Amino acid sequence: MNRLYGSDKDVAEIDDFDFSMTGPRLLGRDIAVIASEDTLSSIINILEKEARDDSLLRLSQDMVFGVYIDNAHLESGVKILRLLRQGIIDIPKKGTE
Repeated sequence: MNRLYGSDKDVAEIDDFDFSMTGPRLLGRDIAVIASEDTLSSIINILEKEARDDSLLRLSQDMVFGVYIDNAHLESGVKILRLLRQGIIDIPKKGTE
């Protein structure tokens, strides 16, 4: 809550704000701060492939493993992956700020 009303308040100010979906974007921002450039590049590459409309949704399926898998669960998984990616790219690359 402190982050959503403090340093990361821009996340709460978007038009389609969904409190339950803030975690992935904030996690992405945290990853961007601590990961190396090579690691970030690999993560972004994976997330971009997995969150495309024509993806086989392998990562989303793994995320909901053990739950009855339907379109809603898979769409939620894709949304989480997209928000995680967005959080990573929200933070300027190291050395460019």
